[in-house]
Amino acid sequence: MSVQELLNEYSNNLAGVDTFKMEKDKRYGMVITPEIKAALENIDREIDPIIEQFNTRATELANLIKAEVVAAGETVSGEFHQAVFVRGRTSWDSKSLEGFAAAHPEILQFKTIGSPSVSIKARSK
Repeated sequence: MSVQELLNEYSNNLAGVDTFKMEKDKRYGMVITPEIKAALENIDREIDPIIEQFNTRATELANLIKAEVVAAGETVSGEFHQAVFVRGRTSWDSKSLEGFAAAHPEILQFKTIGSPSVSIKARSK
């Protein structure tokens, strides 16, 4: 199979997931009575704001933790989570260094090329 064929099969599989999620929702709608639907909506109205409060506080805490860990410059472990400190990456002007290497080929011994990687994204139409 070609990569294009594999990508098309991948796309078809994702479309299948969406199709069957919609089918599931449709079938739920056929068996859930108006009374049950109203009861579920009441539960949502009661619980969703509480969940939102937890999410908001979690975001605030994450921002505070990140700032503290960056300031400390080290990874910190909690009981269930870990804030991993990663030093800033060093980067070089590759175009300029390639030009420099033409005149000073001895610098090329310090050059490494990482492995290629692939990410699969939805195409915009």
